[in-house]
Amino acid sequence: MEDLQISPGIWVPANMIGVAAVRSSGPGGQNVNKVSSKVQLHVHPSAVVGLDAGQYARLLVGAASLIATDGSIMIQAQHHRDRLANLDAALTRLRRLIEGCLVAPRPRRPTRPSRGSIERRLREKRQRSDTRRARGIPKD
Repeated sequence: MEDLQISPGIWVPANMIGVAAVRSSGPGGQNVNKVSSKVQLHVHPSAVVGLDAGQYARLLVGAASLIATDGSIMIQAQHHRDRLANLDAALTRLRRLIEGCLVAPRPRRPTRPSRGSIERRLREKRQRSDTRRARGIPKD
C-alpha cells in the first residue's frame, strides 16, 4: 500500500494505516463462512501529516462516532464481496472524512426578523386568541 494523498501537503503515511480483514456478517451462503472480505481500517488522527490545529480539531469532531477505545479512527467496509473493493471503499471514506475537516465552516452572521414578519406573527397570534376565545361559553 502507498501513502494516502489527500491534498497537496496533507497525507497519511502508509505505515500508519492499519488494515485488518475479518469475516463479514449477514447473508451470503457458504461464501460468508469461508472468506474474510470485511475490512477494518485503523488510523490514529495524529498520523495525518499537514493538518493545523483547527483542522485537527474538526477531524476529531467529525470522526467522534468512529473513534475506538485506543483513540484511533476505525472505518469498516463490508458492502462488496471482494476484499480489495472493500479496502478501496474504506480508503475513500477516510479520504472524504479528512477532506471534510479541511474546509472551515463559515461564521454565522446574526440576523433579526424583519418588521413585516414580526407584525404578521403578532397578528396571527391575535387571530388565534380570538378564535379560541369565541369557542368558549358566551358571557351574558
